[in-house]
Amino acid sequence: IVRNNRKYRTVCKRACEDVLRFERMSSLLLCFLGEYENRGYTQYIEFNIDDKSIYSSYLRLSFWFHAVKNLTTAEGGAITWVDHEGVDNDKLYREFQLLSLHGQSKDALAKMARGSWEYDIVYPGYKSNMTDLTAALGLVQLKRFPELMQKRLKTIKAYDNTFLPLGLDRLNHFGAETQGNGHLYLSRTPGITEDQRNDIIKQMAEKGVACNVHFKPLPMLTAYKKMGFDIADYPNAYTQYCNEITLPTHTLLTDQMVEFIIDCFTKIIKEV
Repeated sequence: IVRNNRKYRTVCKRACEDVLRFERMSSLLLCFLGEYENRGYTQYIEFNIDDKSIYSSYLRLSFWFHAVKNLTTAEGGAITWVDHEGVDNDKLYREFQLLSLHGQSKDALAKMARGSWEYDIVYPGYKSNMTDLTAALGLVQLKRFPELMQKRLKTIKAYDNTFLPLGLDRLNHFGAETQGNGHLYLSRTPGITEDQRNDIIKQMAEKGVACNVHFKPLPMLTAYKKMGFDIADYPNAYTQYCNEITLPTHTLLTDQMVEFIIDCFTKIIKEV
């Protein structure tokens, strides 16, 4: 099951609607994993469809709680799934425990109980468990998540109100029927080249604003070039990459900081 989580699946409205067909939906925080998570899924930790929050895909979904994610435990992640006929939740939970801690039959706390030192290695497992300390951090983050979402939404609305009238495009997190979590503000400036985009990011950095690019296409990375991939064969991926600039949306931004970012970016864009 852990190995299968490396396969990317599309998380979309249709998948979320499938979940709603279950009479009883349960999003279980079952097993925290550090290394074997699907790294794209944390961006979709919450969907709202028909006023219902969706925290899981059809059967299972994995999340990554890296330090810069909307919900963080510094590192690690979680696997969730819905109750489904024929699935033994306790057995599956136990399997994840074994896989994530060397295949060991007891964790450290269980072995500390009086007279309970002995344990077994059922099979060679992975070392990908989350620590109790970082899990505690995650529980607090879960409580704060709605508040943090509102801060991101406020920043995104401020960006939209300025940049959309200028002809810039962006990934829309918030629609009439769906809601993302505003993890990244991916702006696109039509008509600019990759060099122009890089120069804009450099100018923003000189003003003290750190921007980013999400993401560099795999065929442009050395490992994939060695495997024979060529970005020339993926013109759409390159087009999506060359004019993309990600602006800060983290929740430590003050209103004054957001206004400063908007002012800097607007002036630079108008000079391109």
